[in-house]
Amino acid sequence: MIRVTNADRVVFPEAGKTKGDVVAYDERIAPRALPHLLERPVSLGAAAARSSRGLS
Repeated sequence: MIRVTNADRVVFPEAGKTKGDVVAYDERIAPRALPHLLERPVSLGAAAARSSRGLS
């Protein structure tokens, strides 16, 4: 289990989805999705965007 801060923060306003909703979805699909990601590079777009702007 991971600790999620601000789980009630809305991250997809048009759908009314919160950060907690996204984490719950990721947990539900992980058993089927993760085997397909084995040995593949995976990155987060937000981290890449932040890095390209010189933010940390």
